Amino acid sequence: MHITELRICFEEISDALALGENSIVENIFKTAKEIVKQGGSIIIEQRYENAQSDILAKYSTEIEVDNWKNKLNDIQVLLKRHKID
Repeated sequence: MHITELRICFEEISDALALGENSIVENIFKTAKEIVKQGGSIIIEQRYENAQSDILAKYSTEIEVDNWKNKLNDIQVLLKRHKID
């Protein structure tokens, strides 16, 4: 199966990190990198109950996905939480 686009809700990632469930986020990053390797894209969005989602970011290369992960790790360090592997 070839996935061309993966939409990820930003709140789900931030909630997982806040709960210390880094393994969930690590699996998301692993999947995201595989998708962009195959030419797909990753869309980070803010979802609303009664309105259309806002697109916060779109990544289409491994470098972009790694940079996003690094930004999240910078925040993890500031909040004195474990980094994402």
